[in-house]
Amino acid sequence: MSWFRHSADARGNGDRAHVATRQHRFSETLHIIRERAGQGPVSIAEIIDLAGPQGHAFMAVFFMLPFLQPIPLPGISTVLGFVVAMLGIFSTLDRPPWVPARLAHVAIEPRSIEKICGALERLLARLERVIRPRARDVLAMRWMRYLNGVLWVLHALVFSLPLPIPFSNTLPAVVVMLLAVGTMEDDILVIMLAYVAVIANVAFFGGLIAIPVMGWNAVAS
Repeated sequence: MSWFRHSADARGNGDRAHVATRQHRFSETLHIIRERAGQGPVSIAEIIDLAGPQGHAFMAVFFMLPFLQPIPLPGISTVLGFVVAMLGIFSTLDRPPWVPARLAHVAIEPRSIEKICGALERLLARLERVIRPRARDVLAMRWMRYLNGVLWVLHALVFSLPLPIPFSNTLPAVVVMLLAVGTMEDDILVIMLAYVAVIANVAFFGGLIAIPVMGWNAVAS
């Protein structure tokens, strides 16, 4: 069964789901979406509504999760990378989540929702015991929000590059996911872990550039 199907009605079956009006923990949002999936396919627009104020970050994590494995998926990652970059821009500017209408009307099959939400719940089961709001005042500062937004967008764009190299999707996806989770949970510790992952990305992609250059220089000399 296909993970996605196009729907003429972006709301799927029945009326549009009630938009979340308060901030949920990540696990609570997952529970809400799984309950909705029990009624039938769920459109991406509806998932954003269900995620409420944290829609940008939730969708970024949702899209990045399948790439936490070493094998790159160039075609899919290019499209999703640009979408996640747009989500990062809107999150930084403190505007409601937005995705292109063509993507918003794509419905995800309930079985796929179950797989993704189940994987996220297992991933977060232990993390949420230690993740909690830390230094909210610092995270609310404009310069911090812009810094995190720039890192989010840059790594989403790197993620979108069609590189047939193991971990070329994984490492940027980790940065985006940590930034998104840290934003949702208002936890500066998770944001700090994202910065460590940024350094790992710089080392990885810098090495991809440096090794051929060094080899060329060795041959030339």
